[in-house]
Amino acid sequence: MPPLEDPTVAEMIRTLGSKVDGLSVNVVRLETVVSQYVTQEQRTHDKETATLRHAELAKEVAAMRDRDTFRNRALASSLLLPVIVGVLVWLLTKGQ
Repeated sequence: MPPLEDPTVAEMIRTLGSKVDGLSVNVVRLETVVSQYVTQEQRTHDKETATLRHAELAKEVAAMRDRDTFRNRALASSLLLPVIVGVLVWLLTKGQ
């Protein structure tokens, strides 16, 4: 049985260097996976935000349409009512 020999300093440095290289490759892979995860999470958040904003805008548009409908009816009433009253007064005074 040959006696166990201690590794030389150069062998130890070479071994540690290859382990560090392997570790750096793993770190790069992990960064890629994490960046994709964050991107997907951000996309989901952006989609939810856009959906909520769309719903808010739809409510605002519906409220605007309701206000416009009310204004149009009020305007029509304010223009037609004096004409109707004038025609009625004219008809009533003409008959006498």
